Amino acid sequence: MLSPVQPVPVRPAPSMASRAVPLDPSPCDLQTSEPAMDTSVAGGNADADVIPGTGSTLSGDAAASPLGCEPPQAAAAQADTPDYSFDLESGDVPRVPVVVISGVSRPSRPWFASVSGQDGLRYGGDRNWVYRNTTGPSFSVGNINANAPTWGSSAPVGGLQISNLPSTTAPLAEGSFGYSSSLGRLNRMDPSATSGAVDYGASVGNSTVRYGLTPVLTLEGQMQSAPSLTTRGMGTTYAAGDYGTFQAGATQSSFDAASAWRYRFGYSVDVADAVNLGYTNEQIGAGFGDLSTYSGGVAAAPQTRNTLTAGVPISGWGTLSGTYSGLHEGSALAEQRVGLSHSMFVAPKVKLAVGADRDIISGNYEWRANLSMPVDTFMRGTWLSW
Repeated sequence: MLSPVQPVPVRPAPSMASRAVPLDPSPCDLQTSEPAMDTSVAGGNADADVIPGTGSTLSGDAAASPLGCEPPQAAAAQADTPDYSFDLESGDVPRVPVVVISGVSRPSRPWFASVSGQDGLRYGGDRNWVYRNTTGPSFSVGNINANAPTWGSSAPVGGLQISNLPSTTAPLAEGSFGYSSSLGRLNRMDPSATSGAVDYGASVGNSTVRYGLTPVLTLEGQMQSAPSLTTRGMGTTYAAGDYGTFQAGATQSSFDAASAWRYRFGYSVDVADAVNLGYTNEQIGAGFGDLSTYSGGVAAAPQTRNTLTAGVPISGWGTLSGTYSGLHEGSALAEQRVGLSHSMFVAPKVKLAVGADRDIISGNYEWRANLSMPVDTFMRGTWLSW
């Protein structure tokens, strides 16, 4: 009867030397023994006298033929470790002069990128000249739109504007201070008109200041002035990271001895890094007025305006934006508009923006286009030799 298999623990040898098994002498270390004596093979390395009669001929006269036991050749030296070099060889470098350029590198903008500011002097499609400088304030002359915070209001002005604001919507860096000041006459011309009389109104002024209190919180203020009108407002912009950006502000106006307030709240967020969504709610008290409504007078009744916006960047073709706006005066719907706009680069430094909107209630619609380019780019090669 077989007994069950019992496990036997096996322990490996502690070193390779303990595994070595003694081997017989190699053929070159063998020597023959004397005749009629023990003929067992014995090994030896020391040189000894040859015993007569023990050679291969057993005569003792002839020397034993060599067994080819010359000392083995030294083992070939191990090949050097290969050296892989990733440097350019002399044949890889073209034999052309090397040019070293020093300075500040500015990334080039691809064609049909989204519209943004360009350095230098340019002519805008709104009949104004703008000199933009990244290291200092920008100057605008002509028909301009006064800069304003998101919660504030802007107005078309014919005059001069000086500004160092990189943006009126994004938070400023901590400790940074930005300003914008406009002075001129209120522009009462239709921006879409191509002919007609020049029509400017009262002398007006607009000022906006922004200060970065923290990396995510920016304090803002705005003032407007015109005959019989003064407005003062305070607000803030808060960046909540992936949760979006919040804007809120309150503005008080004094217009023809009537005093009223306007409150505005805005929110915008990027969805999936592709679509920008925005919402704005505005509450206007009866008797409120600012430069944007100066020609029409103050609000006769309390107003509520809601605005929805969406912007989609189109790869290689700029940005497509849509807008919906509804205005209630009291409890009645006074205005309902939808709009669509598209902005892009048509050349490395030539910007084009087109848009249209329609009033659903009245059926009226309007469209607009804006083309701008740096003046030196337009004139170089045409009237300038440099």
